Amino acid sequence: TDEDIIEAYIIGLIKRFIILRDKSIIPLFHLNRLSLEQYKSLLSLLIQKPSGGLIPVLICVSFFQMLDEYYRLAWKVNWQGINVSDSSTGSEGDITIIANQETISAIEITERLIDGKRVVSTFNTKIIRSNVTEYLFIYTETKPDQSALDAASKLFSQGYDVNFANIIDLVVNNFAVQRPVARNIFTDKMISLLDSIDIPSSVKLAWNECVMKVIPI
Repeated sequence: TDEDIIEAYIIGLIKRFIILRDKSIIPLFHLNRLSLEQYKSLLSLLIQKPSGGLIPVLICVSFFQMLDEYYRLAWKVNWQGINVSDSSTGSEGDITIIANQETISAIEITERLIDGKRVVSTFNTKIIRSNVTEYLFIYTETKPDQSALDAASKLFSQGYDVNFANIIDLVVNNFAVQRPVARNIFTDKMISLLDSIDIPSSVKLAWNECVMKVIPI
């Protein structure tokens, strides 16, 4: 009957969905302890992996979540998917730090060159619109050029603190002045984010591959 055909079709779809779901379930390698140099190597390997910018975002989200827990800051660390535009959500950046229901800082993570035009555009479309006085560009490798530094200097004189930080230096230098427990918190946050069903299998595999290169398992 038609009902039997429909039922069989639905059951087939469910089985197919389960198969696809199970394929995305990849056990993640956990880290008990890493030195600063090992973490520097791990982060360097991770940002080299193609992910459409997702891996750097996950690293930064884990980092700010770690800061919140380590220093007991009572922050709310909001972030959005790499394929979600800031304009569509009204967000000030890839990550926003909220305290007492107020955005105290916005962070943009980028793999592209940061120049003066980009800084000015960000100011006009995000910073001034939301009146965010602290804005941080986190870059993976390419340093901001002189025009970006000049634009940030002009904005600073107007009361807007726009800064730039290398992703690896930011994380590792903080680890250097924190107790080792901070690294454990960061790792737990990172694995928790990676373990989400929304994270592509390729990114989870990239994590495992990088961990194996730093610590042979």
